[in-house]
Amino acid sequence: MKKLIALLLALGMLLSLTACGKGGTSGKVNEKGVVEGSNVSASGQADTDVYIDMWGSWANDNFRAVFLQEVADEFCKQYEEETGISVTFEYVGQGSYGGLSEKLASGAATNILPVISQVEEQAFSRFYPLAADLSQYMKQEVLDDYLDGLMVSCTRDGKKLAVPSARSYVVAIVNTDLLTAAGHSVEELEDWTWEEYHQISKDISALGDDIYGSAVYWDEDAWIWESGLYSEGGAVDNEDGTKILFDTKTGTPIINLMIEMMKDGSAYSGYNEYGYTEITDATYPMFGSGKLGINIGSITQYSGCKLYRDESGNDFEILVAKQPAGAGGFSCVTGGSNMFITQQATETQKKVAAAFFEYLAQPENVAAWSAVSGYMASTKSVENDPSFLAECEKDPNLLNILHYVEDAHARPSTKHWQDMYSNVIIQDLVRLSQKPEDYDPAAVEAMVQGWAEKCQAIIDEGN
Repeated sequence: MKKLIALLLALGMLLSLTACGKGGTSGKVNEKGVVEGSNVSASGQADTDVYIDMWGSWANDNFRAVFLQEVADEFCKQYEEETGISVTFEYVGQGSYGGLSEKLASGAATNILPVISQVEEQAFSRFYPLAADLSQYMKQEVLDDYLDGLMVSCTRDGKKLAVPSARSYVVAIVNTDLLTAAGHSVEELEDWTWEEYHQISKDISALGDDIYGSAVYWDEDAWIWESGLYSEGGAVDNEDGTKILFDTKTGTPIINLMIEMMKDGSAYSGYNEYGYTEITDATYPMFGSGKLGINIGSITQYSGCKLYRDESGNDFEILVAKQPAGAGGFSCVTGGSNMFITQQATETQKKVAAAFFEYLAQPENVAAWSAVSGYMASTKSVENDPSFLAECEKDPNLLNILHYVEDAHARPSTKHWQDMYSNVIIQDLVRLSQKPEDYDPAAVEAMVQGWAEKCQAIIDEGN
């Protein structure tokens, strides 16, 4: 069954690569320079000259989706004023990254695709053959303005095939009041290591029986384990996604550290009380109430930590610091989604979609998106935008978030990563977080070695 799905996906991608514009169009151009069929796409059609649909990961009524639709409406108005070409833009939510991937896989097989689609960052390794080369449609200076660390997963074979959409990466969110009370300084976190993180967590935990230095958190897709792996100089797979590269040397240190911290009481685990998809329900209240010193997680969790702090009536200071360094340095995992333009769209739709991408990349829009969504401000030029600078005056952590992404590591290349973390890795991480006393380094080494073998088998079977 897996091979059949893969065959259909490959067939759909091949069709999309060979299609001339929107499937079935004649290529005729009207007096406005609009290619025939540009008012039609997978999600419907419009009375205007051009119809642009965008498949997204959020439901249509999600506040992030609402923001994108509002910005798109502003773009359509401006575009018509400048070109005389009327555009209808429709955001079509799929409800989740998984739902979006399923929709894209179906569209690839049936050759029915939107003009624009979001895609979960790592899933782009499956869907990039559907994407148009953006250097053919966007200004080079705009593409060069995106943060280099975010463009790693947008680039394939030297071509820019996507741009950052809603992106995040792993950081350390620190209660600096607890940090200083435990005898440490903010300056220590500028070049800290996992070992120093452990010691600081122990010292914070010593402040009281109800206080923990940090919390164990793996996320739904073993994100923190992956990030720890990168910090040790490891990688999940090779460049073409055909061979597993992680091993016990790079894959066990973050696990052994978390087990040791749970055993010595410096790290809290909520995995016995909460499911692994709801674990932030445990950590947010703890952090907000001033009972948790360090939260290793996404930059998007920073806003959640601030919210719970404010709702708890506390006013302690929060610092966004780099994820601690391992043997491989500060290398960390990115996440979230990218956006791409499908090859199947007409030439006019590609040009209008590219103009929309350039509109989104304007500093004021990048700054507004970051403020509303909680995701990264994704360009270099945003740092000089007055509205962003004003926000940074109020919250200097925004500049930390902008700069630390320089340590971003490329995500796994294999299209089977979801099968791997869902069916092999995450449940083991949950179990050891529920009963750390059952695990010693030898057991962890055997577990990770087993992961590598099972993941390689998934790749071999799927390919």
